[in-house]
Amino acid sequence: MRDNIEELEDGRWKATCPFDGEEFTGETRTEALTKEGVHRAENHVKSDDRYGGEQENDGITIVDTWKRNNDRKVSSA
Repeated sequence: MRDNIEELEDGRWKATCPFDGEEFTGETRTEALTKEGVHRAENHVKSDDRYGGEQENDGITIVDTWKRNNDRKVSSA
């Protein structure tokens, strides 16, 4: 897989989804990669692949779980 991150002339970062070419920019390298990673998980990861096809899919993705856990940490801070 090709490198999907590059620094732009203005100092921002751009990450490109290797599956559909959609581009995500951020002030930092981490921000751009996070946006692209969330997009990839929501749009290009099959639940059957993630769970080995043995568990029933309840419609909750790993991104949903991450967002829920992240919201708890922020609200309790």
